[in-house]
Amino acid sequence: MQLFDDSKGAGRVAILKEVRAWCSHTASELDHFANLSVKDREEVQNFLKGFQTNVGFRFHQEAGHLRKLATTVLKRGGIRDEQELYLLHELTTDLSQTVLSAEKLSEMGRLLRAFEEDRGGGEDLP
Repeated sequence: MQLFDDSKGAGRVAILKEVRAWCSHTASELDHFANLSVKDREEVQNFLKGFQTNVGFRFHQEAGHLRKLATTVLKRGGIRDEQELYLLHELTTDLSQTVLSAEKLSEMGRLLRAFEEDRGGGEDLP
């Protein structure tokens, strides 16, 4: 919080984007855990109820950023910068993600590879 309090303008926006991305990835992981067993589903539900009680809003309200970004990039047909690359790369490496269907995930993988090739090829994804 201190970092956010000390930031201004674009710095605050960058921090908020990073927090929203974390929420999106965590929401995907929670969805995966909730499907493992009844006990896991109960633990996820208890976490979500506690989150809302402690923070004042539902966790999934803030977790839509990654899905929105993925939808935008797929509609656009390309990744425009390193930040989008970084945020979207985890979708292709997280086998439990629930943000994209298998078909859209395959297309996202193609867009990630195309961006890598356009920026010079041989570098590893983040």
